[in-house]
Parts: sequence; C-alpha cells; structure tokens
Amino acid sequence: FRRHKTARWKTMDARIDWWDTPVVTAGAIVALGTIGTMLWRNKRKEDGRELPVGWNENDYFSDMVSTLSQTQLKKTIADYGLPQNLVESQAHYIHNNGSDDWVFTALEDKKLLKGKGIYMWDKENLAAYAVHALGRNVCGHPKLVHGGISALIIDNVAGYAIFKLKAAGAVPAGPAFTVNLNVNYRKPIPSMSAVICSVKLQSHERKKSLLEIKLYSPPDEQGDNLTYCEATALMVTPSAGQTTGA
Repeated sequence: FRRHKTARWKTMDARIDWWDTPVVTAGAIVALGTIGTMLWRNKRKEDGRELPVGWNENDYFSDMVSTLSQTQLKKTIADYGLPQNLVESQAHYIHNNGSDDWVFTALEDKKLLKGKGIYMWDKENLAAYAVHALGRNVCGHPKLVHGGISALIIDNVAGYAIFKLKAAGAVPAGPAFTVNLNVNYRKPIPSMSAVICSVKLQSHERKKSLLEIKLYSPPDEQGDNLTYCEATALMVTPSAGQTTGA
C-alpha cells in the first residue's frame, strides 16, 4: 500500500512540475488575457460605451419580429384612426445590442408606461407613428402627465423615425442625435390614457434633419382628436469618429 501511494504521489508531483514550467505558465496567462480582452471588448460594444469609426447602425439597431398579429395590427390601426398602410416595426426595442440602461425599460418595469409601445412605419409617406399607454405615476399636477414624460416620448419616437428614414435612404446613414427639441404644449394629458405620436421629415440639409412631431389623443366617438403637443426636433449626424457612448 505504501509503495502504491508513493508511486501515485510521484505521478502527481510530475504533473505539477509539468504545469509549473515557465512556457506553459506563460501560455496560460496569454490565453486567459486574450479571452478576457475579447469579453471586455464585447461588453463595451454591448454597453454602447464606444462606437467605432465607420459606425453602422445595423450593428446597434435591428427590427424585431412583430409583437402583433395582422389582425391585432389592423384593429390597432382602426381603433386609433391611423393610416391603413402602416407596418409594425419594433426597431427601437434593440438599442446598443440590448443594453440594459434604456430608459423605457425602466419606465415599463415601474409601470409608468404599459409596455414599450407599438411603433409603426408608413414607408410610402416616410412617416412614423407610435402608440403609448401611460400609467398612473407619471404626473406633475394631480392626474395630469408631466411635460417631461411627453417630451421623452416625443424624442424617442423622433429617434425611431430618423432610424427608419436612414434605412429608407432619405437621410445619410450613421448615428443621429437630438441637438434641439422644441415642444409646444397645447392641452394637458390625463394619466392612465393612451397617446399617439406622429413624426414626419420637414426638411433635410447635409447632416441636419428637422422633424415635425405631433402628440395627440386617440379619436373620440365623433372621430376627433385632441392635440396635446406640437414639436420639432433637430437631429444631427456627426462626422465619422466623433461619436462616443455616453
């Protein structure tokens, strides 16, 4: 038994000596370092902390499978009095490869918004539409939605519209940022209600795009809408290499 035990420990000692050689140790360190670097770079890309030169929006945004069936989509269009040729497009869902710091995810988690909204595109008229259902705790004055929530929705739908305009070739490719958002508040929005946001391209010059935006109510029994906000957003596409994550 002693001879068998001694032989086994000698074998283990030999294995330890082999792993302890400088060449193997150095190789293991290099391999671990390479894997760590790859994971770190991938994480930075996912988090959107760094956008490389030659940025391609398709690396950071993509359409998801529709969340509505065709029957549900047609009913939504009819209920909200929207153009008949809209297609659902959830491009705004995937932002920076699924980064977990998107504000609308937090609003949904806290039930300030009921779901992420339904985003639709009119490819014939190059116009975007979105429907959002507001929760209860979104108020400034009692039972009236805070103006900052309205502006947030307007800005987000504008960003979605500019992405779709880029995909249609109406504006240059590349990331676009809001540099000016001008909101005129026409009527207060009651909490626990639905709002519709429409966005159209008003003008475009080089890297600047001016969007015309309207936030309004679903139609009432007479088919009339209340206009809550009218806004314009100036979106700018920076030169290559000037974009960095926030």
